[in-house]
Amino acid sequence: MWRGDVPTQRNPMELVTVKGASKRRRKPRSLTVAEFQRFIVHLKEPFRTMALLCVCFGLRISECLALKWSDVDWLNSKFSVQRGIVKQHVDDVKTIGSERDMTIDAGMAEVLKLWKQTSQFSASEDWMFASPAKIGRQPWSYDQVLRAFVNAGTDAGIGKLGTHSMQHSYRSWLDAVGTPIAVQQKLMRHADIRTTMNVYGDIVTDENGCEWQSRRVSAQRITGMNLKWCCSELEARVNQGGKAGFGILAAINKRGLRCFLEFRHVDSTGASDFPEGGLQLKFCPWCGRNIDELYRSQYP
Repeated sequence: MWRGDVPTQRNPMELVTVKGASKRRRKPRSLTVAEFQRFIVHLKEPFRTMALLCVCFGLRISECLALKWSDVDWLNSKFSVQRGIVKQHVDDVKTIGSERDMTIDAGMAEVLKLWKQTSQFSASEDWMFASPAKIGRQPWSYDQVLRAFVNAGTDAGIGKLGTHSMQHSYRSWLDAVGTPIAVQQKLMRHADIRTTMNVYGDIVTDENGCEWQSRRVSAQRITGMNLKWCCSELEARVNQGGKAGFGILAAINKRGLRCFLEFRHVDSTGASDFPEGGLQLKFCPWCGRNIDELYRSQYP
């Protein structure tokens, strides 16, 4: 790199290949609400409660399996994520931000109470999803949960599903109701907002089924319309659209103004690559203003 063989802005670890390292070959899919309802009908306990916890709170399966009944504060309707378990080895959660208290909805609390009454292992220090085969000493293994999810997805007619699909569905549902990206990051407990944007959820398409890339317009065109943005932070990100780093691409179609948050990497030539997908912003992440209403108020 110092000799000039590799550009200084390139990550040298890109040149390293670890033989035999695992890599996800297929992106986990996100379920619609209707698909999830069909899916969960084919799950038996405790896998049904596991799926509900993961899709309602965005839990990793390692965090879900590592829950104990002592983690639940029934009085204040909260539970705490304190640990993870991988290959039956208990360890800390994945990131510092992952360890936090989460509020339990009344409906979800009833689900947990019903499972606690049903479970053979309901003592305070018992695993929430203790395995009967291990006499409660360990929770159900990941392989057993994955097998149950795959079978339920097949029986429901929606294809094979992995446990990670619950997190992806959670993220997609947050986006569908217009949750600001900064709030999504906190709810999913991601240390880096790029993980929330680029890894989780599906590509957003407009109502006509055309992907946002084909409907985009330049920031200069939007600026040329004399559109007054709700805040300087949003305007700055729109001007950054199409360039390396974080930016917002503004697009206009028959239904109004659409804004898409993106992150572009810089390749070896210094040019920014085109992202695979974009997150549609229905509200300004900084002030909360409805973006489409902002446009229609100036261009009815």
